[in-house]
Amino acid sequence: MKKIILLAGIAILILSVAGAALFLNNKNLSFGALEVLANDSVVVEVIQGQAKITMEGQEKVLTAPASQEIAKGAKVETLADGQANIIFSSGSVARLNGATSVDLNDYQSLKQNIKIKLYLNSGNLWSRVQRLLDVANEYEVRTSNTVAVVRGTVFNVSRLNNQTKVSVLDSKISVAAIDSQTGQALPGGQTDIEAGNFVQIDSADLPSAQKPLAPQTIAPQDLQQPWYQENLKNDKKIDGALANFGNSISRSQLKEILPAVVLLNIKTTLKKDLLKNKSADAQPSVSTSAAPSASVSPVVSNKPTRAPKPAPVSSLDIKQRLAIIGVSPVAAPGNGYQYARLTINGAGFSSGCQAFLGSRALQNMKLVSVAVLEGTLGADIAPEVYDISVDCEGQKVVLPKAFNVYKPK
Repeated sequence: MKKIILLAGIAILILSVAGAALFLNNKNLSFGALEVLANDSVVVEVIQGQAKITMEGQEKVLTAPASQEIAKGAKVETLADGQANIIFSSGSVARLNGATSVDLNDYQSLKQNIKIKLYLNSGNLWSRVQRLLDVANEYEVRTSNTVAVVRGTVFNVSRLNNQTKVSVLDSKISVAAIDSQTGQALPGGQTDIEAGNFVQIDSADLPSAQKPLAPQTIAPQDLQQPWYQENLKNDKKIDGALANFGNSISRSQLKEILPAVVLLNIKTTLKKDLLKNKSADAQPSVSTSAAPSASVSPVVSNKPTRAPKPAPVSSLDIKQRLAIIGVSPVAAPGNGYQYARLTINGAGFSSGCQAFLGSRALQNMKLVSVAVLEGTLGADIAPEVYDISVDCEGQKVVLPKAFNVYKPK
């Protein structure tokens, strides 16, 4: 009997040691970005160059491709050649250009409410805010002199030399010029910005009741900047994944579009690993050409995750979200120039769509996909900056001042 008890005790001891070893090994394992996002967390992807993550006084430099889980209070800073994405479990994404510094001031993900508050210290921040059917979704970007609050749209905020510029690419947002000391909105400093427009707020020349803040039209050449074109391309991939859902999706459907939001198919370092060892975390992570260190998760693949293929175009597509996010080219000479082909990028297109340059219908319409339409511009169009619109069996969307017909020299 004593022998049996002794053997049982040894077995329990062995199992306990094995279980402890398994726990010690597993607690340092990293998870993929999608698994982390599924747990209502926030992930930073470094897709180019380097970015510094600061959280609770600890710093870590990540070299692309790499990803890191962060939490409320974290700061993300891209170096001059760096680019990074902050991805939220709501499907919203904030993209940082080079030399950009952003604080995650607040992040709450409750059953019926998701709140995201970002503070742009400097640089260029592109935001694509995902609408949700069953959750109140609040998204705010603030600078020292501006606050922009939205529920679902695409916009860019830049902060340079005490000037904040807010450009809207889809839907509309509410913007307020604020007092840097009190944080209160200034008289004449509140306005709504529609898609295709921007406002610029200068700390040295703030709006007033006598000179209120007024939106201006985004110049076509600005939309051709690499930063805009790259983000519009990435947003089109997300729109393709959204093609089956219409204007909004439910929280339970988020998993269907998250693969289109996450660009890097690599392991994500958990936030507890960032805070675990100050001396180790201060070391920059290695590039893909070197062996990964203990503080950097190994790279599985640096290829972008493919978005689900859009459903075949049918008569139902016109009932889904209809949007224009850009055109190419953005200008052509007028009065007798050769016929030119215009490509319209957006979402919700179908075979019943007709595109217009101002009031003139484009010819030879071709449906390339639910996100791409093509048509031919006619000749003898008077020089002017024209709206581009698309009409799909009664639904109509307009991209204001999107195409410039200019007089040849």
